[in-house]
Amino acid sequence: MIFNNISAFEQRMIAQGVDVAFFTIQYHNCAIETAYSRTQKKFLFAFVDHNLGFTCSLNGNYANGYINHRDAVEQLAACRNHGGFDPIHFYEFLDNQLPHVNFTEVTLIQYARAFW
Repeated sequence: MIFNNISAFEQRMIAQGVDVAFFTIQYHNCAIETAYSRTQKKFLFAFVDHNLGFTCSLNGNYANGYINHRDAVEQLAACRNHGGFDPIHFYEFLDNQLPHVNFTEVTLIQYARAFW
């Protein structure tokens, strides 16, 4: 999966002096809180009102379409009210949202706590 809009998103982050961006996207029936670390090139996703999250690392503009968390894949399918689920759909949706999201800064300490 190629993230076509990640470079422009990172440029927006740089222009605003943000190392870790935080924003929420509405993916069909679910709100998903998202943090993106520019230096780590990593997304952290958390479903609002669910004790569930997952990550996505980028290699340049590329991400593996595989989500290594079965419960997260099932929740994404439930968000779409769709029997099957292709994770590429979520990543394409996210990529299309990047030019439009309003983000705030998360400190590196706050970001690191999300992994503990």
